[in-house]
Amino acid sequence: MSPKSKTLLSILLPASALIISFFLLSTCQDGGSAPKNPGSADATGVSGTWTSGCLAESEKGGTFFLDNRVFESATTFRTTFATFSDKACVTKIMTQVQAGSFVVKNPEEGQTARPIDLTIGTVFITLHTEALVKSYNSRSFCGGGWVLDTERAITRDMCVTSGATSTEPDMIYELFEIKDSSIFFGLKDADHSGRSESKRPIVIDDSRGYAKT
Repeated sequence: MSPKSKTLLSILLPASALIISFFLLSTCQDGGSAPKNPGSADATGVSGTWTSGCLAESEKGGTFFLDNRVFESATTFRTTFATFSDKACVTKIMTQVQAGSFVVKNPEEGQTARPIDLTIGTVFITLHTEALVKSYNSRSFCGGGWVLDTERAITRDMCVTSGATSTEPDMIYELFEIKDSSIFFGLKDADHSGRSESKRPIVIDDSRGYAKT
């Protein structure tokens, strides 16, 4: 990705303390839908719907989240990440939906975790509090025009005015492993953020599993 190019993740994170940094499938090429391709049979076991359950966000006191990841067949995915103000995950703050395509690769020799490359096709944002709507509109964030509880498609061009380009696909380079009917993803740190192939996680984060529903 060129120095001028930005991901929507880098745009969104500074905008509000309420936006959660997680495995965010972050930017998009356009506002269209994810590719519709039934794909081939899935021998990896990743296909299906996986949920984190309602969890506390460790870096944001008093904020909770629910992360659902749907891998459709063996080619497309849709992730819904919602933040809440209560530990029962009832009162929503924000919902972010990301969709696109993915490719699962063979594990490295001697390893059981598989690399997975995700290409972002669509990002939708819904704001669920008046305070957040007012904050975004006061700064004309991503062009302004935010409306309470109204889903909005977000593109890179809408949110960047500093000469960033949108010619390169936005990628997440991940790692996953299925253990005891749960899926686990790669452990993230500064050197293994997943934002480039050279920064793909190299070990699984065993502390957070997603149950298949």
